[in-house]
Amino acid sequence: MVYTPVAVAPTIVRNSSGDVLITVLAEAPLQHHRPFGFSVDFFSVGIPLILAFGMPVVAWMLRKIRRTGEGPLTDIWMPFLAGIAWYWAIQLPNVPVTGRSESTLMHFIGGAIVAPSLYFYLMRAFGLTTSRRILIRIVSFYSFTFVLFGCGNELMEYLMVRFLHSKIELADMVPDLVTDFTGNTAALVAIELARRRKTRQRHQEVTPCAVL
Repeated sequence: MVYTPVAVAPTIVRNSSGDVLITVLAEAPLQHHRPFGFSVDFFSVGIPLILAFGMPVVAWMLRKIRRTGEGPLTDIWMPFLAGIAWYWAIQLPNVPVTGRSESTLMHFIGGAIVAPSLYFYLMRAFGLTTSRRILIRIVSFYSFTFVLFGCGNELMEYLMVRFLHSKIELADMVPDLVTDFTGNTAALVAIELARRRKTRQRHQEVTPCAVL
């Protein structure tokens, strides 16, 4: 997340004669840079465009290489949903957690909507199906949504600060990862509940026919 410092007036301590004893500069808080009320940086515009239009290109390349899986237009609403969710998550207000202005809501939406959407879209592009064993589904889901997407995002921020000298707050790495994981878990629970409900309905439809 890109932040810019906010100017803070210094605190001047004087003695009884009016002489300046010490000047204390308060630590400038960090705020998310939102010109005209909306973010227009790479994180808020560039990444959503990459998600919405770049992922179908990746799916098309995978289909050409593997000659299996679905075409890039199949479930194309998934990468578009990821891009739109990412953009609007950037616009949400920051939620202070550890004294810094953090992006808790943004990371929760990223973990609950953006990463799962890309996960299932790429699964279709690879021609893969979810396993019937819940443990394999859980490991596969978290491997992409948390390890590859969540941790990869924090690694990208670190590299941008290290080599591009970007103004990104790195002190909130652990809270961001916890929020990502919470969003992943919320999405996984919802998906598994929907899966069980669909399976139960399918059994209810098949059972009467089997009796007859």
